[in-house]
Amino acid sequence: MYRMTVGEAKGPAYARGRQPMLLSEGAAFEDFCMQIDAHTIFTPGWDEKSIEEWADTDNEYAVLSTYPTNAAELEKDGSPVSANNHWEMPNICTANGGGGLIRNDQAAAVAGLTRPALTKFWAAGLSFSRCHAERDVPADPNLMHVFTGEEFGRGARLWTNGYDFYSPARPLIGTWYGFLKGNGIWRHDNTEAEIARRRLKALWGQRDEEPSPDMRGYELGTRRSLEAYVNLTGVDPMLGEVTTFQPGVGMVAMPTPCAITKWTPWREGSQAPYHAVEGSPASVGKDVELRATAFD
Repeated sequence: MYRMTVGEAKGPAYARGRQPMLLSEGAAFEDFCMQIDAHTIFTPGWDEKSIEEWADTDNEYAVLSTYPTNAAELEKDGSPVSANNHWEMPNICTANGGGGLIRNDQAAAVAGLTRPALTKFWAAGLSFSRCHAERDVPADPNLMHVFTGEEFGRGARLWTNGYDFYSPARPLIGTWYGFLKGNGIWRHDNTEAEIARRRLKALWGQRDEEPSPDMRGYELGTRRSLEAYVNLTGVDPMLGEVTTFQPGVGMVAMPTPCAITKWTPWREGSQAPYHAVEGSPASVGKDVELRATAFD
């Protein structure tokens, strides 16, 4: 357990960036990691069901991720309910924004799944995967005070490092939304927030006139290209939705299909699986730096 006072808080991405500190080293390294929001409840048997759903993807680099089912729609004991009698499940289809700050839209729905569905976006409300995802592609702890932009940024880093996102076939957890989740706020620091904004722009290859941030350990991966992720999602992180010119109409958005029917292969010659990612925070010493900072 890692504790901090409310005075030390700097937003969700900063907190999530401390998750790798909870991992054990060597032979004690954990098999599975789960990230959730605080305003969350669990369905009965959530732990075994999470592993079963992950196994159903038949993908070592699978990440179960979506905005979870509303906790208010579950039974009193947390048991899932078949929404509209066909197991309607949240599935994130679109995102919007620009200038380096992209935010997932509200989840749409997918129904009748018998196994997790391949999807395009990573969501912070649920992220269940092998723990090497948290070790090799963790949240950037330098994204202080960031809310908009956090999910698309880490999602792009995970995807370009070879990870794939799946919407679960059945509810594993429930999340309280709106006023039901309660209220809380951290003390905002404009200087630190500006550093975070510059880091997100640098992630997409945009450089300010000021010295470029040190992105080592938190860069995009090399197993897939950012261009391929833009083509998959229909969202350019700097320009927003991908558009095209139509005579008599002008520039119009080109949304990509919500259903992903084809897995995107890794680049030929990319780093082989089952090994720590080259350029990860651990490989460049950033994890040591984080631990030293946290426990000073």
